[in-house]
Amino acid sequence: MNRDEVIRRLQEIGQQHGDKPLTENVIRDCGLSPYWTTKHFRTLGSALKAAGLQPSKHSVSTATTKNDLLDYLDDLQRRLGRRPMIRDIATDGRFTARLFSIRFGSWKDALLQLKERQVPVEERPGLPEQSILIGEDLDVQSQSLADDVLRVVQKYEMVWKQRLQSAENRIGELEKENRNLSRALDDAEGLPPVKLLREILNTRYDEAELRDLCFELGVGYEELPSGGKTVKTRELIEYLQRRDRIQDLLDAVGKLRPDIQRELRARKF
Repeated sequence: MNRDEVIRRLQEIGQQHGDKPLTENVIRDCGLSPYWTTKHFRTLGSALKAAGLQPSKHSVSTATTKNDLLDYLDDLQRRLGRRPMIRDIATDGRFTARLFSIRFGSWKDALLQLKERQVPVEERPGLPEQSILIGEDLDVQSQSLADDVLRVVQKYEMVWKQRLQSAENRIGELEKENRNLSRALDDAEGLPPVKLLREILNTRYDEAELRDLCFELGVGYEELPSGGKTVKTRELIEYLQRRDRIQDLLDAVGKLRPDIQRELRARKF
């Protein structure tokens, strides 16, 4: 799903729900995975803005303080008549459970700080406090697992983007080489084959390819005078020219580099 498809789907969901805040749970229930909003927009708030929708309060709650969250939990507890759980946060839709983990370290710590600042509420008879938090711990584990999965997906997405970029860079380098060869061939229009071959070997071949060419021709690369690729190219051509083997060189170039052979044939060499 691309960026435009995500925007179009968010707009459809917005029309279906009218003025109701579009929380992550609402969007997921409508069939749009949070993975796509995170992939293309990083945050749900950014995705909603791009779709021309009003972000929900929890999507722009980065400035919310601990006291704000504790006041909210206190109010939610009074409305529920019991200690709130993570699923209650998701149902209410004002904030996300992840925000509590960011502000307090964990959902459990948020509940403990809530208890410290309020008058103790009546506990269920015979139910220890620690057992009340078990359900919340399970919800935290589920949220943590979902976050881990999302991080792994984002990591491998980044790896493939880097590989794609490397491939695109390599394609650009090859295209540049082709342009350089075309210019070299244009500049060499009408030159004798020997001089043209020297120009091609100097501009298009690297040292490894020159070694392969010498091997194909039965010429020892190390036996050629030293002095760099340009010197060895010149000496190789002169060696073959003295032995009337220029055609062998043309044939070897065509065998190892068909792309160059086609361009040479276009120039009737």
